[in-house]
Amino acid sequence: MEQDQKPQAEVANKKSAKKDILIGVLVIALIIAAIATSMYFKKDTNTDNNQSTIDDTQLVEETDPNEIIASVNGVNLVRKDLDSLIDGQLLPTAPAEERAALQDQALEFMVNQELLYQYASKEVTITDEQIQAEVDSIKGQFADEETFAAKLVEFKTNIEELQNNISHQLTLEQFSTDFNEAHPVSVSDADIQARYDEVASTNEGVPPLEEVKVEVQAQIEQERQQEELFKLIQELRKDANIQLMI
Repeated sequence: MEQDQKPQAEVANKKSAKKDILIGVLVIALIIAAIATSMYFKKDTNTDNNQSTIDDTQLVEETDPNEIIASVNGVNLVRKDLDSLIDGQLLPTAPAEERAALQDQALEFMVNQELLYQYASKEVTITDEQIQAEVDSIKGQFADEETFAAKLVEFKTNIEELQNNISHQLTLEQFSTDFNEAHPVSVSDADIQARYDEVASTNEGVPPLEEVKVEVQAQIEQERQQEELFKLIQELRKDANIQLMI
């Protein structure tokens, strides 16, 4: 009986170790998907619009959703977008101190995102047809036009705002693709082996390298591409007019 259980335990350990190796790629993919979805329905740079995209019951304290929290080269960033980012990382019941701990990181992300968009919009052109295709794709997820319209109301947005957010997202996605192609990164077998060994040194039952080599290589490539993009953002910050109000 014990001999039967031992192989099962080894299989379970191998599966767990493989999950550890893949977790970086999966987490990054989920974050990108979550940000993309939230941007479509929640992003707004018009501070004269009194519509709030935040469920007020989720706010720790009473705040003005359109409060200007930062300015990036004259473009205002508002409170409701910051709250959206934080709410995406925390449960509604999370204590205030957890929200406060994330606030600076979330604001930094918003500033960098706006800087990158301003730069990308000069390099990339998104057509009305591309935007409409995304709108149609989103509409297709609902039973009919009335259900879709109700969802827009639920998120306290409208079709024009949705189109604007889609334009922002498509611009950033296309620019990221073009940037990665213009700044190729290389990953050697030695790099892959070093990452694999790092994981294997702290995990039992790590599967053979050949089973996870592709995923490990993709993770390292993505990390290095992000490093190159971060260098660009750091350069953009040098000449940017950034004002933080919180």
